[in-house]
Amino acid sequence: MSTQPLALRLANRLENFELFPDDVKTADELRRLYAVNQELLGALKRIAGLTMSQFMSPHDLARECVTVAQSAIAIATGETT
Repeated sequence: MSTQPLALRLANRLENFELFPDDVKTADELRRLYAVNQELLGALKRIAGLTMSQFMSPHDLARECVTVAQSAIAIATGETT
């Protein structure tokens, strides 16, 4: 059994077989979406790992959560902050 994520395995198959005209573009999009998913999941994990003891106030904790989320969204959408 492969340890490679299904989305990346599917992208490789699409790219290798090219049964349809857009298979390479579709493979690229699957890889892009997988990378975006990983970035967003990483941001959620960073937020979930934050604790009040790391901050001076609840406002600082909230601000850090927003900063992490905004950064992940900017990466996912290709925007710059």
